[in-house]
Amino acid sequence: MKGNRLLSAIGGIDDRYITEAAPKETKKPPSVLWKAALAVASFAILLSASIRIPQPDPDEKLPMLSIRSGLDDGYGFEGHFVHRVEELTNNNPWYAEVELQTLPVYQNAVYPHVKDGFVIDPDTAGMKETLYKTARSLDMDTTAEIVENKVDGCTEVYSYCMENERYRVEVNAWLMVNVSFKQGRFPDGLTLRSDATYEQLEATASYLQEAYHGLLNMKNPTVDIYEGDYSVYGDRRLQLSFYDTAEDVTESMVNYAFHRIRFYGNEDGSLSQASFYGGTRDAVVGDYPIITVDEAEKLLIEGRYLTSVPDAFPGAEAIGKVELVYRVDSREEFFIPYYRFYVKLDESHDIEELNLITYGTYYVPAVSGEYIENVSRWDGSFQ
Repeated sequence: MKGNRLLSAIGGIDDRYITEAAPKETKKPPSVLWKAALAVASFAILLSASIRIPQPDPDEKLPMLSIRSGLDDGYGFEGHFVHRVEELTNNNPWYAEVELQTLPVYQNAVYPHVKDGFVIDPDTAGMKETLYKTARSLDMDTTAEIVENKVDGCTEVYSYCMENERYRVEVNAWLMVNVSFKQGRFPDGLTLRSDATYEQLEATASYLQEAYHGLLNMKNPTVDIYEGDYSVYGDRRLQLSFYDTAEDVTESMVNYAFHRIRFYGNEDGSLSQASFYGGTRDAVVGDYPIITVDEAEKLLIEGRYLTSVPDAFPGAEAIGKVELVYRVDSREEFFIPYYRFYVKLDESHDIEELNLITYGTYYVPAVSGEYIENVSRWDGSFQ
C-alpha cells in the first residue's frame, strides 16, 4: 500500500500522535492505534529547512501558498489521553505573549521527488556527506565500508549506512539520520524508559548532553521533555529531545521545529536510538505575516481548520490550550506555521476506568489568509 511505503521510508508514525477513532456508540473499550516512532511527527518536524532567518523585503511579492486538504490517512487521529490538559508539556520557545509579526515559510525540497512513497532521484551526495559528518561526530572510522540499501521493487537508493562495534548510522533518502546505539547502557539511576518521570529524564538529559556533545553540535542545547499523555494502560509517557536556543525567538522556533535531536530508549531503559534531520539545504520561501491567536480561534470556531479528528469542532468551551508550531509533512509543498489547538473531545473517546479524557488537535494556519491560494475551500470540506 502506498501509505505504508511512505511510512516505511520515513520511519513510521510516532505513537503519541495517532489515536484511532472508536465508533461513538462504543463506549468500552476504546480502540487506540499506536504506531512506533518518527514520521508525521519526526520526519515531518525535521525535514528540509535551514536555520537562516530571512529578512523581509518590502519590495518583493511573496508567493502564494497551497495547503493540502485533509490530514487523515487511515491511521486514526491525533489525540492524547490525559487527566488534565496541563499534563501535555513541552519546551516550545513560543509563548502567547511574544509579539511576532512574521514567520518564515519553507519549501519542501523533497516534495517534487516523491512518487508512490519513494524519493526518486535522491540526493546521494548529500546522503553520504551527512553520513560522514555524523560518523565523525561519534569518532567513528570514516574509512569504513558504506553499505547501500534499496527497498524491494525500487531501483533508487533508500539509504546508506556505516557501523562499528558501538554505533550504526543510517541516512535515508529523506536525509533523516538514525543512530543506533549498540552499547547504550546508562550509569545507575538514568533511564529512557517510556514511563520515566520528568525528573529521571532531566538527569538522563544531562548525561546525554555531556556524552554526545559532538552529535548534538549545538551552541546552546536546550532540553525538551515533551508530551506527557498516557497509554491505554494508564502509564504516563514522556519523550526527550534537544534543540538549539537562540537569542531571537523566531530562530529558536525554527530550531525547535526542524533541528531537534530525539533520543529513544529500549524497554529496559537503555539508549536505543537518536534521530534527526541532517540536511543543510536552504529552502526559505519568505517571511510571511501571521495572524494572532484570537484571530486563529475565530477561524477555528467558524470551522476553518484542518484536523484528523473525526468529530466536528465541539465549541470554544472545549479548547484546552494552544501553541504555535510548524506542522510539516512530506506530502506538503510548503512548511508553514500553524496554531495547534488541543480540544476536549466527546466522552465516547475517553477511558472512563482510568479517568482519562481525550484531547484532539485542530490546526489553523498562522499565515495570513491572503497568502493561501486555496483558502476559499475552507467551507467544511477543508476539514
